Amino acid sequence: LIIRGVRSLLQGGGRACRRIHGDSRHCGQAVEGSGAVVLLNREDQMPTTIPASQLACMVTDAHERTIGLVQDLAETQLVVPQTETVNPFLWELGHTAFFYDVFLLPVLGSTKFLLEGAESFYDSFKIDHCDRWGLPLPSREATLDYKNRVLDSVLKRLASDQPGAEETYLYLLSVLHEDMHEEAFTYMRQTLEYP
Repeated sequence: LIIRGVRSLLQGGGRACRRIHGDSRHCGQAVEGSGAVVLLNREDQMPTTIPASQLACMVTDAHERTIGLVQDLAETQLVVPQTETVNPFLWELGHTAFFYDVFLLPVLGSTKFLLEGAESFYDSFKIDHCDRWGLPLPSREATLDYKNRVLDSVLKRLASDQPGAEETYLYLLSVLHEDMHEEAFTYMRQTLEYP
């Protein structure tokens, strides 16, 4: 669904919007405190690229919202019971960074993951849901460091280069993926009765 949505967006079927409490008047603008990226079908068409500065705002916004959903949790709250509806919080957090690291950064020239062994921890294609609780995941500090290094790499590239169509697609795919995991953090918190 995400891939189809981004593909539609880049083929001119919609505009990227940040939603503020259901208000979509801010199409094409990164807005502080905004909700998830949404795709709106419009008659007007969007070019296949988005300015690097706007992509940087989108990436930063997604990163900050993700961090905001875990920063208040105590260490004991990061350890969750194994159920079908939640993931370990540290796994979820590292996975959001890994997605940029595996799908975007190699296209931008990265030759290795920014966390050694990241694919052994966070690759959801290879690591079954039930196996995530038994992984020797990096600590909270190491996971946040990984996430910050990924963000820095992405923003450094955006500061020096205007992405083409393929790169724009991958930036948007990564942001939408992180937005989806922000929803997962939210329902995980609700499921676990965290404030």
